[in-house]
Amino acid sequence: MTAKRMSLGNGLDLPADDQSLATLLKGSYRPNTDLELSLRYQRLGGSAIDPNNPQGANVGEPGNPLVDRNIDSNTVQARAVYAPADNNWIDLDASVYYSRNIVEESELDSDRIVDRDVETIGLVLNNRSRFDLGSADLAFTYGFEIYQDDQSGSDNTSADGTRGGVPNAQSTFYGAFLQAELTVEEPLGLPGKLTFLPGFRWDRFESSADGQEDSDASAVSPKIAVSYKPIPEVLIFANWAEAFRAPSFNELYANGIHFQIPNLGAFPPFPPQFVTNFFIENPDLQPEDSQTWEVGGGLDFDDLFRPDDSFTFKASYFQSNVDNLIDLAVNIPAGCFGAPFPPCGSGAPFGNTSQNVNVTRARLSGFEAELNYESDLSYIRANFATIDGTDRDTGDFVGALSPNIFFADTGLKFFDGDLRLGSRLTIAGDFDEVNEASQARDSYTIADVYAVFQPSDERFKGIRIDLGVDNITDADYEVVNAGVSQPGRNFKIGVAYQFGF
Repeated sequence: MTAKRMSLGNGLDLPADDQSLATLLKGSYRPNTDLELSLRYQRLGGSAIDPNNPQGANVGEPGNPLVDRNIDSNTVQARAVYAPADNNWIDLDASVYYSRNIVEESELDSDRIVDRDVETIGLVLNNRSRFDLGSADLAFTYGFEIYQDDQSGSDNTSADGTRGGVPNAQSTFYGAFLQAELTVEEPLGLPGKLTFLPGFRWDRFESSADGQEDSDASAVSPKIAVSYKPIPEVLIFANWAEAFRAPSFNELYANGIHFQIPNLGAFPPFPPQFVTNFFIENPDLQPEDSQTWEVGGGLDFDDLFRPDDSFTFKASYFQSNVDNLIDLAVNIPAGCFGAPFPPCGSGAPFGNTSQNVNVTRARLSGFEAELNYESDLSYIRANFATIDGTDRDTGDFVGALSPNIFFADTGLKFFDGDLRLGSRLTIAGDFDEVNEASQARDSYTIADVYAVFQPSDERFKGIRIDLGVDNITDADYEVVNAGVSQPGRNFKIGVAYQFGF
């Protein structure tokens, strides 16, 4: 079997032959004006022939074989919204859902078949109660959620039939929250409106896996937010919150093969010799606990330059102190890259391992800004983000960082907005906040152009046609990892029709 190929920016080809079909069915019933019942079904089915690790540097080569990947994702949700018009105590939103996601991968050049099956069932309920205090309004929002994930993985070539990195595991999550929202007009005689939002959330998780120790923890996370609007168009805000993130069962119990790499220190170098990096489970992994504060402001204007146009701008700075930040530690012997020591080999005896670990004390900080303008003739959407993160004990950079990125989407409207001609620009700086020079990535600039035709005429309503060219300069750039190039110039066309009954 052969596969189609996607041209990468570095001139190489990524084997990729993808097909997908998405289905969405939903219906609602209103027995009266206070109650709405709805049912929703969503399915995504797809098949693809591509490398086992499409983000690997040796795409479709030994150590990263081509696989026939089949995806079947189904979700069903039942929801009830009950809001009696004459009752300020009740504004209820409740839903129950079930989903199942199956991914099966068959290697084209062998009999190996691996799969992953995740089932989730959950319940979410929240209510809002409102009170009129004269010069102030008070609202309480409260509720709870519970959901359970069950995962199984298989590999017909492993000794025990399990799949590396996909443990047979189960996790149950519980959560409850309460938030008050007090809005005061002309606070202390000042103009405008002041809003005060205190609240807290309780979370608990319980995880287990075959042959492993159980893991569980719980926490209460408070928060306080204050915002002030001296005039309706200007907003100033400050937030402080604690947060709790439970480790997933994949982070706790991942084992088996992570990836294979060529041993560049082997002699003779041909044919290439491959070594294996193995996951090591860590049932002692602790939940992340963070304290974050944020300050910022925003603008919101209508009819600024033209009738019926809108302009919004928001900027904020945040800082988080995170205890037990969960980070993936990937260790590869230097000998695998040609150094004389330590020697290169597979697994724990050679230190060729990957394990999710806690960074005891991490600090993250960043700045974000976004701008939106839209009129009957044109639009612009732009944002800028920067983030830094270090281990406060060692000074090392922590994972999940990204370079400084600026993005802009601008365009013109024609025929009362039925036709949009636009362009997107992404500018990323050098990614040099790394602990090893080999992980650094160069800056890049990417430009796209597109056209969207979506007629508003009732005779053609629901039709949408998209045309576009991504990466028009055919630039070679890296987003995921050093050495992993993104697609080059890409021509796209899409036709969609949406209808309801």
